[in-house]
Amino acid sequence: MISYREALAKIAAEVGPLEPTSLPVDECLFRSLSESVKAPFDAPRFDNSAVDGYAVRAIDLAQASPESPVELPLCGKVQAGDAGSLAYPEGSTVQVLTGAAIPSGFDAMVMQEDVSAENGSVRFVHPAERGAHVRWQGEEYRTGHRLFEAGTRITPQLLASLAGLGMAQVPVTRPPKLGILATGNELAEPGASLSPGGIYESNSFGIEAAAKTLGLTHVVRDRAKDDPDETRAKLEALLLECDCVVTTGGVSVGEHDLVRAALGELGVREVFWRVAIKPGKPVAFGVWESEGRRRLVFGLPGNPVSALVTFALFAVPALGALNGNGFQSQPEWPATLASELHKAPGRMEFVRCELEHTESGLLARPIEARGSHMLGSMGGASGLIHLPQNAEHVSAGSRVTVSPFDWRWP
Repeated sequence: MISYREALAKIAAEVGPLEPTSLPVDECLFRSLSESVKAPFDAPRFDNSAVDGYAVRAIDLAQASPESPVELPLCGKVQAGDAGSLAYPEGSTVQVLTGAAIPSGFDAMVMQEDVSAENGSVRFVHPAERGAHVRWQGEEYRTGHRLFEAGTRITPQLLASLAGLGMAQVPVTRPPKLGILATGNELAEPGASLSPGGIYESNSFGIEAAAKTLGLTHVVRDRAKDDPDETRAKLEALLLECDCVVTTGGVSVGEHDLVRAALGELGVREVFWRVAIKPGKPVAFGVWESEGRRRLVFGLPGNPVSALVTFALFAVPALGALNGNGFQSQPEWPATLASELHKAPGRMEFVRCELEHTESGLLARPIEARGSHMLGSMGGASGLIHLPQNAEHVSAGSRVTVSPFDWRWP
């Protein structure tokens, strides 16, 4: 067996971003920029008002006071979308609404609630500071400024920024296609009648949900019986279609553990098999290459907790790298252990827990039902406690490392 860190390093050495493509801006959420983005124009593009009010020349109001107000003739009105380029005489004012262009020559705005307007003139009772409530052209950035670097993941706020730049098409890394194959004679589709000894298949549903949370839209789920020919045929079909294939079950040493053999027959180069962790020891990782196609393959254990945990620990960082985010393992945070834990030495253990933010910091409460088959205990888990390989007893109040179960690329 290799260690958790060694496994991550071996995966990282095999993955990189997929080829660049271009997507409509409304389809690029959670993709990664394949090239940097520069500003195509100044922002703001023109001087505009931050308030509803009146554009003035600050010098015209220098002597204004409640005792000696200044009255200026109202010479026009500009609302958002108007050109705002008309010339107005000195010693005048123009009504300008929020976001509208401030006409040339004016250098300050006075809010409408601070003035009185009647009979074609506006009365001001206070001086105006130059630049007051004005959004100057280019104050955020100038044309050509590098705004976003290649590899940046497109969040909702970044997508809004790209749309605001007028980008109908966005250069991104092609999003990975994920294939999931759950194996086992005992598996039944939710809603079907269970045979004696049967169980409902859950692994592919949990992994697909996690993939969609990551932003993947092309996900293929399938199931295979414990039959060598069926297993090999369904694996081959997924390898031809998908950039990454995840299997659950069939990678241990039992009589019906057929996945590793099928992958070998298909020419998958096994990078590693078995990692010194709990849950998830029999996890496998390999690479398939054929006629210019390159696929990542993760053979995950069949126990539902093991499948979800190893998908989060190993497959998620690899999918992030394919997506153009770079390879980053799950984030690790310091926390305080709420209750003592015991484990056998020899394997690093990931204990499901509830994470609670307290005044003194992050608190990790271990979940009591910790068997790798106990899927019900996953529902309330918000994180994983990392217990070192040689640890045996960790007392309550100890500082531990945790990773959140938030299904996002780091």
